[in-house]
Amino acid sequence: MVVLGGPVDLAFDVQPDPGVELASSCITADVVFGDSPVSEGRVRVSPLPELPGRSPAVRVQVAGAVNEPVISVRLSAGCDGKITRTYTFLPDPPLAHVQGRLVNIEPLALAPAATVGEGSAGVRQRPPSGCAPAHAGGQPPC
Repeated sequence: MVVLGGPVDLAFDVQPDPGVELASSCITADVVFGDSPVSEGRVRVSPLPELPGRSPAVRVQVAGAVNEPVISVRLSAGCDGKITRTYTFLPDPPLAHVQGRLVNIEPLALAPAATVGEGSAGVRQRPPSGCAPAHAGGQPPC
């Protein structure tokens, strides 16, 4: 999972050529945050330990926090003939820290807007449905 404002730490399954170990498969990753490429020095690709029943995999980590709503990872494998796959991620919204506990802010974004009582200074209220705006010709305003 990738979270906006958090680190990038991803794992990708890789099938090396027969008889070739994952560590010597010339695996590289190009990472882009939005339209901005991340410098190679901030991207680390490392093979994950092989475990029985799990496909060989590599870990891609990026130094720094995600600062864009779209991340692209172009993973290439092969020393002579390269095979490349591009993955696009849409980071999840961040969690907010409130009084010593984590709160997911997603429900707040989905909640209906609070209504403001009549007579509030400086607040323009929406007219009830069916009312015509003041500039609409031929219809009475509410």
